[in-house]
Amino acid sequence: IEGRNVLARHRMREGEVVFVSLGWSGRPLPSELEEVVAWQRETEEYWRAWEKAVEVFGWNRVSTYLLVGLGEDPEALVQGAARLIEMGVYPFVVPVRPGKNTLAAKDGLRPPSSQYLASVSLRVQHLLEAAGMDAAGQSAGCAACGACSTLGASELRAAVAVSVGSPKQKTTPASHPLALGIQRSLG
Repeated sequence: IEGRNVLARHRMREGEVVFVSLGWSGRPLPSELEEVVAWQRETEEYWRAWEKAVEVFGWNRVSTYLLVGLGEDPEALVQGAARLIEMGVYPFVVPVRPGKNTLAAKDGLRPPSSQYLASVSLRVQHLLEAAGMDAAGQSAGCAACGACSTLGASELRAAVAVSVGSPKQKTTPASHPLALGIQRSLG
């Protein structure tokens, strides 16, 4: 099926099993029904684990990695982030950065472009802001630190911009040392 067009037809016979694989990640689609069932179980287990974790720890107290740069569809990535946010899970956006001399680097995997990373990160950041979620709600793990993600940087940039108006604050957004680093990393 492509758009509204059916490219092939098949009349099923009694006892025959047929399935259709639809994908959006660029990952090769399964060719056997057993693979489809395994993928579905695996995905369901993640969503159930996140739901249970939010039940136990609370809204905006659970995080997960959202890796950018593996050849994914950016729309699907942002839609997945939106679903996580709806559940109360903080999607921690992190670029893929293959280490030197790793198999990934040897296979040619490269970090995403700064433009692509910023585009995805800012879209997720807007979703987080609309939901009232931020990294400050995280009390453990990587999302609590935020150093590896542009989300923490954009949250900090917003906080610095707000705090500049305070009489206690003596720096401007452009001169704040953390803001300078953010401007370099986000453009």
